[in-house]
Amino acid sequence: IHNSTLKGPAADARLRVASAQVYSIVKNRDMEHFEKVMGFLEATYRLLPRLVTPIKHMKVMFGLKTMKVLLLKRRNCCWK
Repeated sequence: IHNSTLKGPAADARLRVASAQVYSIVKNRDMEHFEKVMGFLEATYRLLPRLVTPIKHMKVMFGLKTMKVLLLKRRNCCWK
């Protein structure tokens, strides 16, 4: 997401599509694409800092990182 691309109806549609993709990645716990979620959240926070408080942003990022570690640990545990 770039600041110059956040204008007009086309930008609204792109943002909705990106949000839906991020939601799908988290919902399906798609570990291969978790970095896209983190990047999207960082970019959104940087471009729209008043959308979410800093502490809430930090908690969400920490929670997602924790979820990723736990899912990876669970997957490795089952393969032994």
